[in-house]
Amino acid sequence: MSVYDKSLEQIQSSYQFTDLEMAKMDYTLKVFAYELSKLVFFFVFFAVIGKFSEFAVCLIALLPFRWISGGIHLKHYWSCFIFSFCFFAVILFMGEMFTLPLYAQISLFVLSNLLLFFIGPVPSAKRKVMTKKQYTNKRFLSSLILYFALQNVPHRSVVFWSIILQIIQLICAKLTRKGEIYEKD
Repeated sequence: MSVYDKSLEQIQSSYQFTDLEMAKMDYTLKVFAYELSKLVFFFVFFAVIGKFSEFAVCLIALLPFRWISGGIHLKHYWSCFIFSFCFFAVILFMGEMFTLPLYAQISLFVLSNLLLFFIGPVPSAKRKVMTKKQYTNKRFLSSLILYFALQNVPHRSVVFWSIILQIIQLICAKLTRKGEIYEKD
């Protein structure tokens, strides 16, 4: 038995947590550790290749947007790691190689906002089912984030491609999603 398992066992016996509560705690701790390990690797990797500030701007743009709008969720650490790494690398490549004029960015943001309104949010299947009001609020917040992405920020092209590729990811997630994402009224 590992130190981690012994620690969980000790916590359960000390605080009389149920098996379900312990399973939730175990899941939360593992998700936190996995996400932290990915972020540390990404920060180090992109710093070494001279793309730290671009990665940081991309991450800052994506975190609230993804938290609100959802997206593709993979079941295994390594598939998630590889997908996330490729996702960030493509965004940084697109941001560097393809800077669209402001009118094109605005047009694509308007289209993205319309798509987002009709398809988003697409939360993880492991999250509890949303009420219709929560669903509507998340749609509104996602649209608000798109508005702020149009502002003149450093590495705006990276922010632009972050949002566009996140919208494409939402479309893919919506197409593969089974079941309802909010409660019926």
